[in-house]
Amino acid sequence: MTMAINLNPNKEKYYNQRGIYYGIAGAFQKALSDFSTAIDINKDYSEAWSNRGFARFNLFDFEGSLKDLSTSIDINPSSAQTYYVRGLVEMQLSMSDCACNDFRKADELGMKGAKEKADKICGQ
Repeated sequence: MTMAINLNPNKEKYYNQRGIYYGIAGAFQKALSDFSTAIDINKDYSEAWSNRGFARFNLFDFEGSLKDLSTSIDINPSSAQTYYVRGLVEMQLSMSDCACNDFRKADELGMKGAKEKADKICGQ
């Protein structure tokens, strides 16, 4: 990916993909940097917003994560995974009602495991 970025430094998808690789490797700070660069190139790139929110979640920056995930949802309200992760963040921030709504939405959009999480958080 680094070679691809060097050849074409204005391709947000290259930074996003390298950020995913960094995240898989547990290098969340490097991932955060690449996702931020992808967002700088294209402010409407919902996947990069979501990925940066997930990286921030793993860095225990729950407020920053919530903002990024919410921006991603504003751009693309059909990502079940983003609703699910935002629900996890909201649980960390003691926002149970919001988490309940997001887990229900993630379930509605087809996210596996979201129904169980919603049932546990929201009650049946």
